[in-house]
Amino acid sequence: YIYSSRGKNSYIVGAETNLSLPPLGGFMLGGFYFPQVKYHAADNSVNGKRDNWLLYAGTNLHYSFVPYLSAGLKLGLSYRRMYNEVTKGDQSIKTYKGQAFSPLMALYLHFASSKHYFIGAEYWHFWARNTADKLQDGVPENNLIVLSLGYHFEV
Repeated sequence: YIYSSRGKNSYIVGAETNLSLPPLGGFMLGGFYFPQVKYHAADNSVNGKRDNWLLYAGTNLHYSFVPYLSAGLKLGLSYRRMYNEVTKGDQSIKTYKGQAFSPLMALYLHFASSKHYFIGAEYWHFWARNTADKLQDGVPENNLIVLSLGYHFEV
């Protein structure tokens, strides 16, 4: 199978909330929705498309270098839901609706522009679920580079 579109350089939608517990780090909940991915066989005999979203929970550990700059590590577990359809002509020959749990890891660098607002860059890695044919039935690994905007609430 050959990917005809991977959602490469696409925008994804995501949201995250954190409960900070200094000096221990924090607890996070969030999710991402990925753009649709299309692929086809080398001889164009079959085509496929995949929709994918995920939710995650975990912990984050951070270190502040100076009052407005911090770096950190996020570790957790993701739940991914996927819809995968393979068609031959106009006929659907295989449909997969599945879910998988997998670990996640992220590294981040945040710059606080004020007491409440921050911007950041993050690298996320979601592990794959191994199957014989990852393209048709598996849940692929996802590597994301994220530009984040955030707001710190005080309670």
